[in-house]
Amino acid sequence: MPRRPSENLGDVLAFRVVSVLVVGLLSLAVTPLSARGSQVDELPNLVPLPAFDIAIGQSPSTPSEDSVGLRFAAATANKGDFALDLFGQPDEIGVTSAAASQCVDWSSDRVCANRQPVGRFLWHPDHGHYHFEDFALYELRRFRPNGKVNFKPKGLVATSGKVSFCVIDVEQDGSPSSPLYLFPYPLYYSCFAGVGFQGISPGWRDVYSASTEGQEFPLEELVPGRLALVIYSDPVDRLHETRNDDNLAVTGIVISPDLSKVKVFCTSEPGSSDCSLPPPAQEAP
Repeated sequence: MPRRPSENLGDVLAFRVVSVLVVGLLSLAVTPLSARGSQVDELPNLVPLPAFDIAIGQSPSTPSEDSVGLRFAAATANKGDFALDLFGQPDEIGVTSAAASQCVDWSSDRVCANRQPVGRFLWHPDHGHYHFEDFALYELRRFRPNGKVNFKPKGLVATSGKVSFCVIDVEQDGSPSSPLYLFPYPLYYSCFAGVGFQGISPGWRDVYSASTEGQEFPLEELVPGRLALVIYSDPVDRLHETRNDDNLAVTGIVISPDLSKVKVFCTSEPGSSDCSLPPPAQEAP
């Protein structure tokens, strides 16, 4: 899967014009929530997919023996009826971060009625654009003897720490389920629109390919045997969603004794940790 749609200068300029127009509409249309009455569940539902395209290899950006690690792709889908819509407001000109707010109430198609602060956008020098902070978390964990993932502290083998994302529509995750949206998709399609306009439309997903910087566990953090590669979306609960109990997914892998090969033996349903061990005959890569 591609990390991002191809971009050229014309696409970027056109997107910035559209972004300015949309943000202008959002600014004009904002109405205090108290003046409109409480709206329920006008929120997205972010669900990570199990890790895929898993392999042990070198980093494409810095190919060397020191860059060898467990590489994988990750995707987060919006399975709700409303967009994850994030807007950045720089604190001052020239800074490398900006306050982020999320639309939590919609008055009409793409017209936001209420926003809430949800964290920050940070400049990512390796990727060359702004990221929303703490969007994901990756872990390698051991399995318990009963075949379930060990989510206790002693079950943790390695962690990415909290990962920032440029959050955009990369590919469809099914048909948009909400009749609210009239504008064509995708709306959030560029990481180069400045600090302020990111999100995931309903029925779409963001994707980070295995070749993207940061999509790896270094070789020195790996151990041989059966492990669970766990992906969490919104790990510190910054974002407003319709539900939070489906913010993880698991891929079961086996790493060879010499740490040179990896094999997938199970994947959970998106939003589930149910990924069980295989019979012994299927364990060896």
